[in-house]
Amino acid sequence: MYDVVIINGRVVDGTGSPSVKADVAIENERIVKVGKLDHESADFKIDGFGRVIAPGFIDMHSHSDLTLLASPFSYCKVFQGITTEVVGNCGVSLAPLDRRRLQDVQTFVSSFLLGQSLPWDWSSLEEFFQALERTKIGVNIVQLIGHGTVRTSVMGFQSAQPSDKELEDMKNLVMRGMRDGAAGMSTGLKYMPGSLADIKELAELAKVVSKFQGIYTSHMRDEGDTLLESITETVNVGERAHLPTHVSHLKVIGRRNWGRSLQALNLIEEARRRGLDVTADQYPYPAGSTLLRTTLPPWALEGGTEAIMQRLRDKSTRARIKHDIENDTLSSVSDGYRGWENIVASCGFENIVLTHTTHESDRQFEGRSLIEIARATEKDSYDVLFDIILRDTNALMIDFYAQDEDLERIMKHPEVLFCTDMEDVTPGGSVTIGRPHPRAYGSFPRILGRYVREKEVLTLEQAIHKMTLKAAKRVGLADRGIISEGAFADLTVFDPERILDTATFESPHQYPVGISYVIVNGELIVDNGRHTGIAAGKVLRMRPK
Repeated sequence: MYDVVIINGRVVDGTGSPSVKADVAIENERIVKVGKLDHESADFKIDGFGRVIAPGFIDMHSHSDLTLLASPFSYCKVFQGITTEVVGNCGVSLAPLDRRRLQDVQTFVSSFLLGQSLPWDWSSLEEFFQALERTKIGVNIVQLIGHGTVRTSVMGFQSAQPSDKELEDMKNLVMRGMRDGAAGMSTGLKYMPGSLADIKELAELAKVVSKFQGIYTSHMRDEGDTLLESITETVNVGERAHLPTHVSHLKVIGRRNWGRSLQALNLIEEARRRGLDVTADQYPYPAGSTLLRTTLPPWALEGGTEAIMQRLRDKSTRARIKHDIENDTLSSVSDGYRGWENIVASCGFENIVLTHTTHESDRQFEGRSLIEIARATEKDSYDVLFDIILRDTNALMIDFYAQDEDLERIMKHPEVLFCTDMEDVTPGGSVTIGRPHPRAYGSFPRILGRYVREKEVLTLEQAIHKMTLKAAKRVGLADRGIISEGAFADLTVFDPERILDTATFESPHQYPVGISYVIVNGELIVDNGRHTGIAAGKVLRMRPK
C-alpha cells in the first residue's frame, strides 16, 4: 500500500517533454512509481482528472529566510505551488556573521525584516539552519550567503575598500558558510554596502564559492541606464572566479531604456557562446519593489540609518540630493561607486508608490504615488520623498518601470528562470505589510495563467521546465524538480484551465485560484485548496560534489 496515489492526471514531469497521462505513487518522501495505478491501494488517493501533476515549483529568488522564523508555513508561497525557495538573495542573509559586529549586521538586515525582532542566537549558517529546523518550516530552503551581511560583519559601514586582512576575513566567513551547506553567494550591488564593492573584492570572494562548486548571483548595480555595463560586470565576476553566474530579476527599468532587453539577452548569449555559464531569473510584473530610500544617490546612503536621517534633516544636503536626482549626476563620488540606478529620473514620481511604512501618519498614503501624496499634502514631491524616508528609513515602495515587450522577451529566453523576489507576507500573520507587491502571492500562477494559457508566450511544458528541473539543476539540487521514480515527492497539482493570480497592486493580499494540491517531501500540505497545517519543508544543505 502506498502513502499517496494521484490518479487520472496529466503528468508534466519537469524535463520539458510533452505531458503524458499517468498516475503517481508516493511512499515516505519519494515518488516510487509513475504509470497506471488506478487500482492500487493507498492511504490517500487524489483524483487528478482534468488537472496537471507537476513537480513542486522552485522560487529561484526569494527572501523568505528573513521571515521563516516568524512565519514558518510560507502560506503565500505554498498556495502558488512553490515547494522550494532559494533564499539569501540581494546580498542579504541572516548568517554567516561575526558576532563582534552583530549590532552593525542587525542594523543592515533590519531594513529587510519588516519590523520583526529576531533572537540572533546564531552566527554560523549551520546554527541558523538548526534554528529553522527547530521551528519547522513549510517549504524547502536552499541558502545563499549574502555578500552585504559578510561585508558588514567584517567592515561595518566603512566606505573604503577592504584591506588585505579584511578581505581575508570575508573570505573566511564565505568559506564557513559554504562548508555549512550554502549553494553560493549573492550580491546586492544596488544597496549599501554592496554598492561600494569593486570587482576585485567580488571576484576574490566568488573564488571561494567556486572551490565548493557554488553559484554567484547578483542584484546588479543598475537595471536601467547602465544595465548593459552591469551585466558585463556580473559576467566578468563569474569569468574571473570560474563559477556559474546568475543575474537576479532581470529587467529593463525606465521608459528611456525600453527595448534594451534585446541587448541584455544578447550579452548573456555572447557570454554563453564563450563557454561561460550565465543565466537569469524574472518575476512576471511590470514593477519592482524595494526600500524607498534607494531612490537617493549612493553617497546619501552611507553610514547606516542615523547618517541618512542626519542628511535628510539638513536643508543644504537635501538640495544636493535633489540636484543629483534631477541632473542624474553624483555630487559626491568615491572609488566605490560603479553606477547609480536613478529611479526617480527613470520612472518619475507618478510611478513610485508608497506601499508600507511604520509611521502612523503616513500609513494613510499607502498605495498612493508620491505625486498623489504631494498633491494631497500640498508639498513638493522631493520633500514628500525625503520626509517619508526621514520618518521611516525602512519605508517600502513599488516602482512601475517596464513595458510588456521587454518582459515577454525576457520570459521567453531559455536561460531565464522564475521567482517571486519576496518574503512571506501572509495577511493577518506574524509578518505582514500594507500593500506588498502582488508577486508575493501570484508570480507562478500568473505565468501559467496569463502567459501560458492566455498569451501563449510559453508552452505549459516550457514554463514548468523553467519552474522545476532547470531551476533545481541551477542550484545543484539532485532528485528534485522532476517527476520520476526515486525523486523526492515535491508536487503541485493544478487545473491548467483555471490557474490564475488574483493579487493586484491595489489589493495584493489574495491567493491564486486553480491549485488544488501541494505536496512537500511526501506530505500533503495543501488539500483541495486548503492548508493542512503540516510543515514538511527541509533545509537543503549543499555539499561539495
